[in-house]
Amino acid sequence: MRYPPANWRIYNADQFTVHSMGDPTTPLEAEVCVQVSRSGLADGCFKVLLNGNENVVASISAANIIQMGGSNSYRLNIERRPRDIIFNINSMCSDWEDLAEEIARGSVLVGLAGGGDDNERTMLKRLQKESRKTANGAAFRWAVGAAPNGFIELQLQFLPAPANVIQARPILRQDNIAIVVAKVWQIFGEAFDGNGHLGGPVPSIFTEQPEELRAKLEEDPQGFLPELNKLASR
Repeated sequence: MRYPPANWRIYNADQFTVHSMGDPTTPLEAEVCVQVSRSGLADGCFKVLLNGNENVVASISAANIIQMGGSNSYRLNIERRPRDIIFNINSMCSDWEDLAEEIARGSVLVGLAGGGDDNERTMLKRLQKESRKTANGAAFRWAVGAAPNGFIELQLQFLPAPANVIQARPILRQDNIAIVVAKVWQIFGEAFDGNGHLGGPVPSIFTEQPEELRAKLEEDPQGFLPELNKLASR
């Protein structure tokens, strides 16, 4: 999409926390919501929403995720509805989820590398046994990152440590850390075409006086470019 958009998506500020995406038309869609002041400064919060008409599905070798003897005998199977993937405010990532806890809960299923299910829960038992001796384990989270096509992609990220160990270290809760990207999915949506050196998704704007801000942006769209670039850098 060329800049400026023909029809800015501008909403009242009090809708920011309750705003949700409409019915999806593609497997995976995203919307970036941004709080903007009446003067046009993008100095408020932002959040990323997901939706889609297909579940997100991943099947990953446990050996790529966790450092444990015999891990190459198992596969981790994860399936989520896009709308159930919740990103933190002012972050491109969700909270970290502990692998052992999610296996025990049933949201992560363990399969055998040779086929079939780990019906005896052997991997979970071994993982729980090792975790009592050392801080062995793994955690995963969902993240949105820049994609080669100029838009964004969904990433399933892992770290080889239990979630409580990661949560205790503030640096590991940040967006831009070294992680294992287990799988990526293409996200569909409206993106800028690079005009004015502006790329990435077209945001939805939330402000106290929507029509007042709309008039300002239509009068001086170039003046809002630095704010959008500032947002993109976040």
